[in-house]
Amino acid sequence: LLRALAAQASALAAADQILVARMAGGPLCGPGRRPPAADILDNVVNRFFIGAIQPRAAALNRRYHELLPPITELEQMLDPALPAAYQAWRGRRDAQFAALAEAPRRHVQTLLAIQEPCKRGAPGGR
Repeated sequence: LLRALAAQASALAAADQILVARMAGGPLCGPGRRPPAADILDNVVNRFFIGAIQPRAAALNRRYHELLPPITELEQMLDPALPAAYQAWRGRRDAQFAALAEAPRRHVQTLLAIQEPCKRGAPGGR
């Protein structure tokens, strides 16, 4: 699970870097201007992110929320007997899992940010 979440986070972070670099050059769309790149981006988002990546991300998220609560419950029952080193590792593990599980949400925010200028008033904006 950790490996799958890390691979997902890495791939989405790489895509986010490309989107952020594009946004640094100015908005994708402007008043009265919707370049073909905006339609291409919409197609890529629909076909690959919504059609393929998001369902896998949702499955990983379900798995995360199915597996971690029983482990956490067991660790809480054993807490008085757990060594300090284990408790420290558990804190790092939980923080790492939480950060990796947020990758799809961060990616959606980046996608919304690059698409937003195209949705507010440009011809053909959706």
